[in-house]
Amino acid sequence: MHIPSKLKEIEIPQDDPFKHDVLDRQGLASDLTSMVKLYSQTGCVIAINGEWGTGKTTFLRMWSQRLLNNAFRVVYFNAWESDYVEDPFISLVAELKDIGTDEAFEKLVPTAIKVGACLFGLAKGVVNKYVLDVDSVMNELNEI
Repeated sequence: MHIPSKLKEIEIPQDDPFKHDVLDRQGLASDLTSMVKLYSQTGCVIAINGEWGTGKTTFLRMWSQRLLNNAFRVVYFNAWESDYVEDPFISLVAELKDIGTDEAFEKLVPTAIKVGACLFGLAKGVVNKYVLDVDSVMNELNEI
C-alpha cells in the first residue's frame, strides 16, 4: 500500500486567491489586511497559530497572494522549507532581499545581524539558565 508523504497543496489562483477557500477565511484575510494597513508606518507582528493540518500554510499562501494583488510587498517565508539550512536566519534575510532595493538591503543587513546576535544571545541565556551550561559544552566540544 502506498501512503503519500504529503497532502497535495491546494491551488492558489493568482487572480482569485480565495477561490478554493473551503474554510471561508477570506473575511479573516480582510481583517488582517486592515490591521496591516493600520500599522503600515510603525510595523507589527502577527502570529498565526493552530494545530497541524488546520490550514495555516494554505491561508497564508492565499492571503499573501491577495496582498501582492493589492500592491503590498510580501515576504512569504516557510521555515519548514528551509529547515535543512544550518542557520535559518540566512534564508530569511535572502527572502527579504527579494522585496527591497539593493540600497534598502544594504541598510537591512547590519540591523538583521544585530537582531540575529541578540536572539542568539537570548536563546543562549535561556538554555544556560534552564537546560545546561552552553559555554561548558562548547569548550568540551572544542577540546574533542
